[in-house]
Amino acid sequence: MYKRHWQPLFTIIIMYNIALCFYGEARNWQTGAETIKKFHNLSKNKFNINVYCHLWDNITRRSKNIRNLIKRNASLDDICVVHSKLQHKELLKTYDPVTYKIENKHVLDYYVDKFKPNNEYMSCEEYKLAIKYSNTPCFSQLYSTWQSFDIILNKEKYDLIIILRTDCLFDDESVIDKTLEFYCQYITQRNSLLVERMSFVPSKKETWLYNGYMLGNSTVFNTLFEDFPKIPIGMGQYPGWDWRGSSHAEMANYILNYTNISRVWPILVRSHPWFVGKYKQFKLEKL
Repeated sequence: MYKRHWQPLFTIIIMYNIALCFYGEARNWQTGAETIKKFHNLSKNKFNINVYCHLWDNITRRSKNIRNLIKRNASLDDICVVHSKLQHKELLKTYDPVTYKIENKHVLDYYVDKFKPNNEYMSCEEYKLAIKYSNTPCFSQLYSTWQSFDIILNKEKYDLIIILRTDCLFDDESVIDKTLEFYCQYITQRNSLLVERMSFVPSKKETWLYNGYMLGNSTVFNTLFEDFPKIPIGMGQYPGWDWRGSSHAEMANYILNYTNISRVWPILVRSHPWFVGKYKQFKLEKL
């Protein structure tokens, strides 16, 4: 007997919108371009990828022993040196961002003047130099993280927002359709902030949050950056802390104690698919 097989008249296709928000000093920015290519190789009928950038106009060298130099009263004018100018025209042509902002670190002076950090090592004016040219303390990094999200015009349209450095390269196993579908759905269902990893550092008695890349949606990041910065984050001013203010420790303290984010999870847990980025950093210089 003949049986009629009914075929669906149409198939519902879910399109996910993903924003890649690059921040900071554009060290080895060609690595980030490779990450963008991998995201653009995802299925075009499932994913729409947009790029945003907040970058500093100069690239500074990474100094290893700035604290000891300051303790010996070395001149910050000699320590804080620009490594190179950002070749922004080539970068912008390659990244093709929807929106971007390139700033000079002089914009940070306003926040240093607002909180007026100082201690036995540095005056407020010396803090300005250290923050702008050494990333020690780390306020310039955290400010740029915030701005890379803030410049998105229509934040609510994105199912997944990834904030990352320009030298971050995700491996091939991470940037595949199945993995990105999982994280788009996971973020939407749980309103969680996913970070690279978290750990407790016994020697320092601190929780460290590694924020080279972070995953969330507009709700999560709006909560994180509401009235940012509420406190002198990234200025090494917490009682009993080392003046340098590790970005890992300061971001953990800020998120856990000064925001209303209810869920912060490391990405690399057994229940989550593999999603790993590696960095192509400048070498630390011993000055």
